[in-house]
Amino acid sequence: MTDAATLSGVPETLLVPLFYRAKETQDVNPLIKDEKAVEIVNSIQYDFSHCNKWLTQASVVIRLQIFQDSIRKFLNDNPEAVVINLAAGLDNLFSELDNGSVKWFDLDFPHVIDIRKQYIEETERRQFIASDALDFSWMKTVNVGDGQPVLIIAEGLLPYLPEEKAKLLLSTLADNFSNSQIILDIFGSFTVGREWLVSEFKHIEPKPSFLWSPQNPYELEGWDSRFKTLGVENLFDRHPERWRKMRVIGMFSYLKNMMGNRCITLDLHANK
Repeated sequence: MTDAATLSGVPETLLVPLFYRAKETQDVNPLIKDEKAVEIVNSIQYDFSHCNKWLTQASVVIRLQIFQDSIRKFLNDNPEAVVINLAAGLDNLFSELDNGSVKWFDLDFPHVIDIRKQYIEETERRQFIASDALDFSWMKTVNVGDGQPVLIIAEGLLPYLPEEKAKLLLSTLADNFSNSQIILDIFGSFTVGREWLVSEFKHIEPKPSFLWSPQNPYELEGWDSRFKTLGVENLFDRHPERWRKMRVIGMFSYLKNMMGNRCITLDLHANK
């Protein structure tokens, strides 16, 4: 049986948001609720003692809240959609957002999916794909009707990829899914090359690296002539009370873009 002790490098980072989702769920006034995360943290064999930073918790929780809001809006507009959740890790988004008709695919590396299956059940409408997101053959296994709306989730994925591979991933998604949007996040440009700032990563080997970030999130439109930005939200724009003394960053757009993560909704076929 595969367990968390086998994780290393970037895949091991999935345990950090897992822990903070559980911690937030048990707080007095939580912004999100994820009882499955609590269950997993309480049973998985992993040392979470290094996860104790309020700043990381705020970042994880507010990012998730933005993603959840964006997914709900898409499913309200497209109740029969297909959702593809890249780098799903041990999240439980389907259970939180299931509208009773969506077809959902959770994708991650095979050893991550092995762990996932120990805690989360596949169903007829929630299926797992054991694959590297960059092994594009997985896209042919997702059954999508002609013109059926597709939402791709890429939470905490693209900043770990070289920029050219991130570009190729998005263009290949557009090639394979003709009516699709993607929700993704990019880190503040200040964090690129400074992953040592995330103390939760210090014990992880090989060290995860933040490889790129555009100063202007609308730059992604230049990656492919089909792309159009539908929305951008900076994490610092929500719940200023959770940022404590760092809330001053939210008052200055340059600092926000340099230090704040941004969540982007991109239409992959707006300009056909």
